[in-house]
Amino acid sequence: MKTAALLLAMCLALLGLAGCTPAPFVETVPEGVVRIGLLEPFTGSDAEGAKEELRGIALARILRSAIGDTEIEIVEVDNESSLKKAVSAAETIVRKGCVAAIGSYGNMLTLASSDTFRDAEIPLVNVTGTNPLLTGSSNWLFRTATVETDQASAAALYLRETLGLERTAILLPAGDDYAESMAEEFMNRAGSDCQVVTYVSGSTDFSMQIRVLRSCDVNAVFLPGDAEDVATFLKAAKTSNAKWTYFGTQKLKTDGFLASCGAAAEGLYLTGDWDPLIAYTPTSTLFLKIYRLHYGEDAIPTESEALGFEAYMLLIDAMERASELTGRSIRAALYRTAEFEGVTGFATMDRNGDLNRAQTIWKIVDSTFVNPLTYAPSQVIPTELPDDEE
Repeated sequence: MKTAALLLAMCLALLGLAGCTPAPFVETVPEGVVRIGLLEPFTGSDAEGAKEELRGIALARILRSAIGDTEIEIVEVDNESSLKKAVSAAETIVRKGCVAAIGSYGNMLTLASSDTFRDAEIPLVNVTGTNPLLTGSSNWLFRTATVETDQASAAALYLRETLGLERTAILLPAGDDYAESMAEEFMNRAGSDCQVVTYVSGSTDFSMQIRVLRSCDVNAVFLPGDAEDVATFLKAAKTSNAKWTYFGTQKLKTDGFLASCGAAAEGLYLTGDWDPLIAYTPTSTLFLKIYRLHYGEDAIPTESEALGFEAYMLLIDAMERASELTGRSIRAALYRTAEFEGVTGFATMDRNGDLNRAQTIWKIVDSTFVNPLTYAPSQVIPTELPDDEE
């Protein structure tokens, strides 16, 4: 979280250098047309990274080019991978009379443009950004990607609700921002009785941590650290005949981790990446079919491509449910999204503007990742509109 806060502060400081500009003139949109802005780094250092989500958006546009009798016109604007250009690019989308927008690849490029869209009352749907602060910066900003800390939430709830394990602990690498944010979310879900045992990254001796865990009488351990550290701990725990249930993050879902751990990782649960070959919903099947029609019968889509497709379809779904095709009405519909049938699963929008969906959970059996299943915590319900205090 320290890194995320620093990035946001840097972004705001850079924007302050640009000064304030008057509200741009808004073009008149032809009758029977609605415009959606597409704000992406088509050029510059982030252009290559944006290609996958753009491919997904392009496939979705083939399926949906109108809302009823109203034609959808896409206004593509290049932010050139620049924070300052992101502001002027957003202003172009406002000036073109767009009622909603999608983009941008890159957390910082999205944050740089968020105030412009907020002031113009245009909802912006980010595709692949995972920074926890992203949607917290504006009530007009939404995203389809899973927040990194959702893994920890799913782990805590799955251990308690499905496996019935309530005496939990976290093995936490000290000073690791990623692991600390995971640990904070896990504790929020696991409760105040959750124990935290720290270690120094790169440690080769976990005997003290194992003794502390035994003294805490826990029955499950959450492992948000790097794969190398987790492998070292698991082998030490097996040697000491520890019998805990383990739950890790998607960092552990690699062949290298399996090879390093051997039998020590047997029975470990972990959250994993979206699997393009699993039919989470009928839309998952449709997306894979369309993707292979365009890129070959054996082509495997990436998660970014799936999220690009999903972001466009989410926005169209909200526009169809909106009372009118205005930014404010579309925003209200986005916040009230419930059981949206996306490529990566059924999802519901939360108060932060994050699309909550089931997590894919794997288990290691015979040194293989098996039994993929989806777990949807039951606490996510459609939200009321947040206060417009910004």
